[in-house]
Amino acid sequence: MIKFVQCMRRHPDLTPAEFRRHWEEYKPLWLEFAERVDAVRVSFSITLAVEANDRLALNRGTEEPFDGLVETWVRDAHDLDERLATPDLEAAQRDLFTKQHAFLDLGRCCFFFTADD
Repeated sequence: MIKFVQCMRRHPDLTPAEFRRHWEEYKPLWLEFAERVDAVRVSFSITLAVEANDRLALNRGTEEPFDGLVETWVRDAHDLDERLATPDLEAAQRDLFTKQHAFLDLGRCCFFFTADD
């Protein structure tokens, strides 16, 4: 199983409430895209605004938590590059990037693939 992980930080000009509005708009776009690449599971997580998160970062000397996390699982990624290169999926990727650019600080986000161990 292959997982695509999106660790997202909100754009510095957005309040947490504005980020959540964009987040709610992003979710159906991503779900539609995930369905088109035959994803078997998608998980959306949003960070809680609780003191425990602040303490964790302070006590460990880490950065603040990401604002949101999206995990998308696919069974087989051997032909994923080919599927993503089709015109309709390329257009969908551009739409997703446009939406991401509107509410994320992309330079402080992380996007990567993992494999279940």
